[in-house]
Amino acid sequence: MKKLKFWLTGLLFAQLLLAVALLFINQWEEQKNKPKPILALDWKSVDKLIIEDNDSDVVLNKSEDSWVLSQAQLPIKQDDIQELLRSLKMLQTSWPVATLKSSHKRFEVVEDKFVRRIQIFSKDKLIEELFFGSSPGLRQSHVRRVGDDAIYSVDLDTLDINANAEMWIDTSFLATGSDISLIKGPDYSLKRPGASWEFNHSGPSIFLGSSKHGKLDQAKVEAFTSFLSNLEIVSIAQYKPVLTSDDTTKVKLEITDEKGSWTYLFVNVGDAYFVSRNDQSDMFILEKEVYESIANVTQSDLVIDKPKTDESADVEAVSSSEE
Repeated sequence: MKKLKFWLTGLLFAQLLLAVALLFINQWEEQKNKPKPILALDWKSVDKLIIEDNDSDVVLNKSEDSWVLSQAQLPIKQDDIQELLRSLKMLQTSWPVATLKSSHKRFEVVEDKFVRRIQIFSKDKLIEELFFGSSPGLRQSHVRRVGDDAIYSVDLDTLDINANAEMWIDTSFLATGSDISLIKGPDYSLKRPGASWEFNHSGPSIFLGSSKHGKLDQAKVEAFTSFLSNLEIVSIAQYKPVLTSDDTTKVKLEITDEKGSWTYLFVNVGDAYFVSRNDQSDMFILEKEVYESIANVTQSDLVIDKPKTDESADVEAVSSSEE
């Protein structure tokens, strides 16, 4: 009886040890597979991203507190880059969908087969690299961190990781500031010393902006300046028009706003419309309507319409009666 009691006690003790061991193993497994950031980075130190797909790549650099398109040093949409960085920070591990190196190509997360690749730099040093591959579901993708064979399913659509440089450009970066104080165009020179606009007769502009056409229409000038402060480009011009060609129309505007002084050149060649600015080496494509709303404006478009005289009214009446 004592021997049986001894064995039963030993069996109970062994069961308790097994239960404790299983508990620790389960807790260890849970801790091991507990979601954690895929990228453990000091994000404040990140100052460069290279995004690549099968056809193109884009380099984004951090310049002081803002990001620019590195190839051309053009401003980009800051909301877009901040959203991408937030998405990368939020990438979490989960139960891996695969852990074998042989599965990388099947999920398209390998050097010679991927949907997107992101390289992350700090002070010109590559610190992390991700491959985004096939999609397991709506707005999801498989991802693998270089140096790790595990592949995870994450809530980040590769369509939100753009490798097209022009899709990153802030299309409004050539727009003037909202507080324009001077505008000099082909046949007008205007200034705003206070709340209202007036013709600028000072300096070399003395022959521009003469009041022979009448008084400035403040509403028309404000509408014109609104076009300038809302100027948007379409894209970077892949070629520059020949400015000396006979079929090229050029209009130069000199503008001073709260940011500085700028010289714009608006160019029309056939059905193509362009703009450049003195601080940029590139030329940019414009929509026809945007070009015409700025470049086609003359002094007569900015003054109050003269009331018809009795003589002109009589001429119109005679013309109407003859018809």
